[in-house]
Amino acid sequence: MPHTDFSGVWVPMPTPFFHGAIDHAAASDHAQHLLDSGVHGLVVAGTTGEGYALRADERRRLLDSVLAVSARRRPDVRTPVLVGLEGPATAQVADAARSLNDMPIAGFLVSAPSYVRPTTEGLYRHFMSVAEATDKPIVLYNVPARTGTSMRLPCVARLHAQGRFPAIKACGQTIESLQGLIDIDGLQVLSGDDDGFFLTVQMGGAGGIMASANILTERFVEIYALMKANRIEDAWALFESLRPLIRLLFSEPNPTPVKAALSMRGQMAEDLRLPLLPMRREGRAALKQALFQLGALSGDSIPPYCHRPWHRAKAS
Repeated sequence: MPHTDFSGVWVPMPTPFFHGAIDHAAASDHAQHLLDSGVHGLVVAGTTGEGYALRADERRRLLDSVLAVSARRRPDVRTPVLVGLEGPATAQVADAARSLNDMPIAGFLVSAPSYVRPTTEGLYRHFMSVAEATDKPIVLYNVPARTGTSMRLPCVARLHAQGRFPAIKACGQTIESLQGLIDIDGLQVLSGDDDGFFLTVQMGGAGGIMASANILTERFVEIYALMKANRIEDAWALFESLRPLIRLLFSEPNPTPVKAALSMRGQMAEDLRLPLLPMRREGRAALKQALFQLGALSGDSIPPYCHRPWHRAKAS
């Protein structure tokens, strides 16, 4: 089965809400902005997209909106889109994959099941059961800080050998475990820790899936291009300039700071679904200052690509 190239800068999109409903116009505008910035792929309904808080019909309609944007330039060559799936019950995750199998997506980003902390064999069977529900590739998502479960190297290698799992988004890795993943023949390793993006690519990884790349996206794309051109010092200088912003964007639970930043830039409302809340005042002030320093904000002007009713109401 042919697979999408999962290398490069992939951006997990926040889901814009307005008065509790999905703002599809804002989602389309943001998707267009990311594509214009040169990203290599998008993720819809992942952790950053509050996918766990979306109903099945909401997720499908949101995906429709983003796919329509990705096909605008050349319908035959879409910018690849992954759909995030998660949950503690294997049957429910498999059903979700089955329900979206007809969509023109690059595959699914599937995390280890949260809360239940299965054995290694349970993890293997979980992912294989999801794979049996779809003919799409599955990008593994190892995020032990959120799930309470860490996927060991032998399990990842065993899954990759089945031919259905071409890539992994890896979070919370030691240098040794990251190198172990990269050494698995043919496995594309994507950094899930935004601050580890540079190191992952330098060690031979494929790229990153980074929430912070929703802001100043073109600079993350440039870092990746510089590294592929072996201009390592230039890439590091640019990456180092972004690291204070990256830290602020994870100073509260993701996607809270990302939505705060996008709201400041006029791209979407700062609406989140419980249990997430808007960013606290102290963090917001520090984030705003960092955005000004990096040129991501300019005075109080609203960017020309977004004049949403919610923003006009807020400004008045």
